[in-house]
Amino acid sequence: MLNSTQSLILRYLSSFIIGCIGILEPTINVVFLCLVFIIMDIYSAWDLGKRVKKKYNIDKEDFGKFSSEKAGYAFDTLLKLIVLILGANIIDILLLPKSVNLASYVAVAFCAWEMWSILENFSSENDKGWAKLLQKVMVNKAKRLLDDLDIEEIITEVNKDKKEQNEEIIN
Repeated sequence: MLNSTQSLILRYLSSFIIGCIGILEPTINVVFLCLVFIIMDIYSAWDLGKRVKKKYNIDKEDFGKFSSEKAGYAFDTLLKLIVLILGANIIDILLLPKSVNLASYVAVAFCAWEMWSILENFSSENDKGWAKLLQKVMVNKAKRLLDDLDIEEIITEVNKDKKEQNEEIIN
């Protein structure tokens, strides 16, 4: 069996682990909900990349694909979010005299920020009525995708193709 020192260390260690679980457990649902919003934002950005590639006839093979750099941004966002939510929960538990569920407020702010990003992605380079309405107050994220390309050349080429199609229809 264990001697008294080992037993004491085991008790302290198990108490510490159970305490950590007690602090972390209330945040699991909140972090999971925020993770769903991150995944939705990733999907909407991927969808925007497909629309931009199709609209401007971009033939770069890797354009609009999910890269390891973008995965790193998403992972970094998730880590910062988890630290922020855990910090808010610890402040709520240990420092505030009465719990105000601070982690939930952090999650609501984050989800609102992600929802804005999702709406920007879905409204960018979209010709539907609801998207046109959103474009009046939101940033067109397609410009970020086209940063490393010559935008003027792409637009000129697309307009030239449209003009040729119109002429073919007329003739």
